[in-house]
Amino acid sequence: MKQQTKPTPLSIPLLLLCLLLCLPFVSVTLVALSIADAPVARGQNNAANSTAENNTAENDTAGNTAERIETQCRALVTPGTGDDTAARKQIHATVILATKAADLREATLEGFRKFLEDDTTPVAARHFVLEQLAWISTNDSARWIARHLDTPELCSVAVQALVASGSINARSNLHIALERVTDVPGRVAILDGLGQLGYDEVALTLMHELDHGDDRVRMAALRSLSKIGSADAAALIGRAMQEQSWYEQSEATALLLRLGRRVGAEDKGSAASLFRGLLQLRRNGNAYSHIRCAALDGLAETIGAGALDDVLNALSSEDAEVSATARRLAVGMKGTAVTRELVDRLGRGTASWQCATIQVIADRGDRVALPGVTAALQHTEARVRIAAARALATLGAETEVAPLAAAHEATTHRGEKNAIRSALTRLYGADVDFTIAKALNSASDTLRSSLLRVLAD
Repeated sequence: MKQQTKPTPLSIPLLLLCLLLCLPFVSVTLVALSIADAPVARGQNNAANSTAENNTAENDTAGNTAERIETQCRALVTPGTGDDTAARKQIHATVILATKAADLREATLEGFRKFLEDDTTPVAARHFVLEQLAWISTNDSARWIARHLDTPELCSVAVQALVASGSINARSNLHIALERVTDVPGRVAILDGLGQLGYDEVALTLMHELDHGDDRVRMAALRSLSKIGSADAAALIGRAMQEQSWYEQSEATALLLRLGRRVGAEDKGSAASLFRGLLQLRRNGNAYSHIRCAALDGLAETIGAGALDDVLNALSSEDAEVSATARRLAVGMKGTAVTRELVDRLGRGTASWQCATIQVIADRGDRVALPGVTAALQHTEARVRIAAARALATLGAETEVAPLAAAHEATTHRGEKNAIRSALTRLYGADVDFTIAKALNSASDTLRSSLLRVLAD
């Protein structure tokens, strides 16, 4: 059995000395650990505080009252007399939240209503509140927003708040306000607001505004009529196009074109009548090509192939811009039926019109037109025959070699012979060259020379 050794007197001092030597290292380790743990602790505290603050904010939002909103509004001041930045931010933040919470919206509207009832508050403050109402205005709030239409400085922003609600009360209050608001900027704002709301019943009221002494009011009435989109509105704009100044006539024309497209979405017949009226428009005896071109475009867009008569009539226009527009539209109309209609009309118009129509047929590239175009090679006028030969170069194949060769034999017109030779050269098909070579056997010397040149090319 082993005996326990007793510590010697010298071993105790040595142990204490070792502890003293190790103490600094232990202290440094503890400090480092405390520093490392500090951010975590602070983060946990901050997270807890943030959660508490969010819960408080949510409870505050849920329990938001009209009195607090009104108090914030009364903190607003006239620019230059104080700093109300914080109040503006708080109000706007509340409004954004109110767009998604019905209860908060009602409370905010009530606070705004109470504030706006006090006409002694700064105009700039009421202006800001009306701007915020554009986010949350309703049918009910339109009634008390409308009273600010009578204040010149607030009329425009009040109109914006009413228009944003898009409500029946907004429309009726704007309509009624026209009877009492006399300043020009206010009337212009109200008229523009009525146009944005699309209030059909106001068309007759706007008719009287077309006779207003200020051109700004007249133009606002025209803009509103173009947005309303009714047949009555179109008739009123058409009247303004004849009676007002050059500037207003031009603006009215642009608005009427826009209106025609809007009307055409629901009533193609009325839109077609509108565009056809523009095609006949004359100002001081002059027809303006840009108006006629726009009307043709609108008519074709609205009724498609139903506009073929109008487009074909415009083909023979002496105005190059109008005829080019008509040619583009005729080429773009889809369907074999359109091509057949074009061919059926070839013998009815003037030589110039027939040349233009043959070119349209060629550009369409529909081979169903081949018999009609081939028949045009027998026309009495050389320019029509030349147009037909050029069209056959695009549409034809080996079957057109014989009629072109016969036309070459029958004419003495140098330009026509050149056109036919060019057409034969451009004909596309696997058997075109063979057919031309076969025709050499029965050709006259003149035709044989042309056919040889075609084969050489």
